[in-house]
Amino acid sequence: MIILTHLPLPVSKNALHVPVRCGKWTKMVRSQKARLRGLEICAAIWRQIGGKPSAPIFTRPVSMAWTVTFPDRRVRDGQNYMEHLSDCLQEAGIVSNDKLIVHEVRETMPGVERPGFINLTIQEIP
Repeated sequence: MIILTHLPLPVSKNALHVPVRCGKWTKMVRSQKARLRGLEICAAIWRQIGGKPSAPIFTRPVSMAWTVTFPDRRVRDGQNYMEHLSDCLQEAGIVSNDKLIVHEVRETMPGVERPGFINLTIQEIP
């Protein structure tokens, strides 16, 4: 089991990609804000687990429980943050593939705390 506390708030699914024109076509690419926040989250994870793992920690299905605290009282859909968070967990070497997160429990804290953060518990399903 891994417990990670006070991770930076991931980018919402709505701000994860931006359109870029390529001739007459438009393609969606990862936004600069999402790339930078992903690096912040990975660095926070590596600080808490004692460095970047050489191999993924979890290679079997996992269960994840996370608590999110937002920086203001604006109404948000917490599920929109899951996509970026799971990508960061894969990039940081916690899970070998973000599709291994098969069970998820999310709780939104009613209070406001700046900056927003996420507390996360990950455990392998036996």
